[in-house]
Amino acid sequence: MRYFLLSSSVLACMTLGVNRPAAAQSADTATTRHLYFGVQLATYRYQMPFPILRQSASEGSQAQVAPWIGVVGYQLLPQLAVQTGFGYRNRTTAQFSASTVSGQRLVVEDELVEQATVVPIQLRYCPYRSPQRARPELLLGTDIVAARRQVLPGTGSATGAYDSRVTAASLRAGFGGSYALTPVLVMQGDMTATKSLALSAGVNIAVGIGLIYKVL
Repeated sequence: MRYFLLSSSVLACMTLGVNRPAAAQSADTATTRHLYFGVQLATYRYQMPFPILRQSASEGSQAQVAPWIGVVGYQLLPQLAVQTGFGYRNRTTAQFSASTVSGQRLVVEDELVEQATVVPIQLRYCPYRSPQRARPELLLGTDIVAARRQVLPGTGSATGAYDSRVTAASLRAGFGGSYALTPVLVMQGDMTATKSLALSAGVNIAVGIGLIYKVL
């Protein structure tokens, strides 16, 4: 009888010892690997090599995407996620030029049309492996930017019309962070620097803050 009880106890302990790590591993996998999506209030600026506007081989003109960026990502590991997104901006502003015709000063209004589309792709790395409600992150990636600048001169304008389109890539690196408001709703923020691969000069700062939703 004693032998039976001892054998039963040992078997139960071995069974628990095998099952607990498997259950824990399953729980870790369920909480670690997940898809998420969200939106950020953001301002992204890029130096773009517009052919008509370039003053030299190192200079360019800015393109801007604001005020929002849609994001989608996947948590690959407890410390590593890959994230992409989409942003677009279309802005029309007035430019005024002045000239003197027959002794009279003439002010002419031109239209400047600026469009920009960005697809950012980045890795987000957290130095802490264990789950944390607040997570600091290191960010590294590449942004694909398509931009357009168009000037529509007004009647009598001395400004020449032009329409310039360009697509370029920019490196992105910086810091980010997240704070879990609930198990599935997370506040996310970024501050990064972007550097055009097509130009030797020009570094811009990009900032964003928003909410993401985990699809568990």
